[in-house]
Amino acid sequence: QAIIWRGPMLTDTLMKFLNKKYRNLDKATNVLSFSYREKIDSFWPQEPNLPWYNKKPIGEIYLAPHYIEKNKEDFIYMLIHGLLHIFGYDHVRKDDRMIMEKREQQLLLHVKRFFCRTRRGVVEDASVSCGT
Repeated sequence: QAIIWRGPMLTDTLMKFLNKKYRNLDKATNVLSFSYREKIDSFWPQEPNLPWYNKKPIGEIYLAPHYIEKNKEDFIYMLIHGLLHIFGYDHVRKDDRMIMEKREQQLLLHVKRFFCRTRRGVVEDASVSCGT
């Protein structure tokens, strides 16, 4: 299955608009995710005729890199956060938040380890330590 990552990255103003429209929160945010799990068949009744795209999308992720940088957040972590929302994770209740945060940390570690193996020496993120 596929996830649509809408780009280019969004401005704080546009994220504030989307956050107000879809979550009734009148403020900018770092990431917004929209899952199609309930609506997938009505949203995409037939698969697109593209050789590299043979699955229905299961959601969209919108990121605001300026907001993420301004708040000293990790871009990859925010992407993982958005993905987990699409897969049904939430953080409204404390126990759900703890489960989601644990999964975010696990996935972040795997992504950064993969990044180090495939791009050794090209790491720009200070939080990634690939060793020497």
